[in-house]
Amino acid sequence: MPDKGKEQSLVKEQQNDQRGPQDALRESEEKFAKAFHAAPTLMSISTLKEGRYLDVNEEFLNVLEFTREEVVGHTALKLGIWENPEDRQRMIRLLKENRRVRNFETNLRNKSGALIIGSISTEIIEIKGERRLLTLTRDITDFKKADQEREQLLNQLEAVLENINEGVVIADLQGKIMTMNREALAMHGYESIKQARGHLTNFMEDFYLRDLEGQTLPIEEWPLALALKGKRFNDYEIQLCHRNNGKKWVASYSGTPVHDKAGKMILAVITIRDVTGRKHMEEEIKILNARLAARAEQLEAANKELESFTYTVSHDLRKPLSVINGYCQVLKEFCGNTLDSQCRDFLDKTYDGTLHMNRLIDALLKFSQAAHILVRLETVDLSTMAEIIAAELKQTEPGRKVEFLIQPAITAYGDASLLQVVLENLLGNAWKYTARREQAFIEFGTITTEDQTIYFVRDNGTGFDMADAGMLFEAFQRLPGAEEIKGHGIGLATVARIIHRHGGRIWAEGTPDQGATFYFTLSDRKDRRLRERSGSSSKVLGA
Repeated sequence: MPDKGKEQSLVKEQQNDQRGPQDALRESEEKFAKAFHAAPTLMSISTLKEGRYLDVNEEFLNVLEFTREEVVGHTALKLGIWENPEDRQRMIRLLKENRRVRNFETNLRNKSGALIIGSISTEIIEIKGERRLLTLTRDITDFKKADQEREQLLNQLEAVLENINEGVVIADLQGKIMTMNREALAMHGYESIKQARGHLTNFMEDFYLRDLEGQTLPIEEWPLALALKGKRFNDYEIQLCHRNNGKKWVASYSGTPVHDKAGKMILAVITIRDVTGRKHMEEEIKILNARLAARAEQLEAANKELESFTYTVSHDLRKPLSVINGYCQVLKEFCGNTLDSQCRDFLDKTYDGTLHMNRLIDALLKFSQAAHILVRLETVDLSTMAEIIAAELKQTEPGRKVEFLIQPAITAYGDASLLQVVLENLLGNAWKYTARREQAFIEFGTITTEDQTIYFVRDNGTGFDMADAGMLFEAFQRLPGAEEIKGHGIGLATVARIIHRHGGRIWAEGTPDQGATFYFTLSDRKDRRLRERSGSSSKVLGA
């Protein structure tokens, strides 16, 4: 007979064996359910054919804004979750082909219609012997928006970089070139960014860098290396030399590290300007300045010699003139009654010659001083100055009929004593060259244009032929027919020197026997208060 104890033990073991897998399965299902509902990802279980939801987790309900009652038993199409139903059909086709789908991106809509960009992974599983569809959906809306913003920012950055006239190089913290703009690529002889991408040390194969004294720089002192160390710098000038083609140029670098909002360094940026042309110009300017300095010293020495010569000549000439002048006066006083008329005439001409020579020496001194005297700038009342000169001229020949028209309130910014010499010569010339006119007319006025004032002295005298105008402002050059007019041939040359020293110009217009007009300007620099606008009326001084 079988042992009853053994049979009972066997039955108990069989019951325990059956209870073990069931408990394990139940425990496994419980764990899955807890993970399913607690997962931070949208999860759902649906029928394979119709796609009816059998269960969804809390994240699914929170993100899509549905209640469990609104979802369970319904399809995503009916709930309007898929923005484009064709996307779901495409995903199902992929599922049938591969039994699983990973990271399928599509646009979804929640209950309120807000857009949600989802990344769907799904596969077929068995639950209690039934084939079901397990779907996990990651909400990547924020990620995609950030990605789009980053892409847009990169496009904008690229557009900006391509429109910068300077070369721009950006590298990561490992020293790898991330990008170069078109200007930087051209400087280094690269056709595309692919040729430029690489570690900083790779550039040592193509280039070597030197300071402006010609000393080769170690890579630690290269501009990008300095920026990667966190240093900021501007106008770091270096000579670049290409090892293969021998090209050499001078570049000016500026560099800066780039930090994120937290203050952590994330990039290094350098900008490059090719300053080879500028450096060549600076060298040429240095040479020119040295030559100009040497020339200025020579001119200074020549001017001092000329001043010394002029001073010496004027005194050496005046001494014998004074002797001749004195003897002429002595002869006239003691011997005048004993001389015949011809001898007295010779004596008078000799005496007049000494006076003329003395005035010529004065004129030469003024001509020399016009080029060297220090110009003292101030506001000068030219109208009042012209009135005084006109009155003095009329006193020299009170019998003449001369009408002066002097525009009032004419001012200029210049040296008062030198400008007086200008007016004395121009008005004096007009006085002399109108001597044959029964009714003489002399005018001093201005013409105002948009950017300057033109001063003029006009007369109705003998005039001149414009073909001879080039002789007017040359020393000792007198116009044909001017022999009868007293003068030294140096007054207008002195005037021209003074006008040029004031940054202006002088010219004349004339017609034989119909008068002449002399025009002049002063400095046309707008930042100097050279002139004030003058009135349009004229003041007539009686003859």
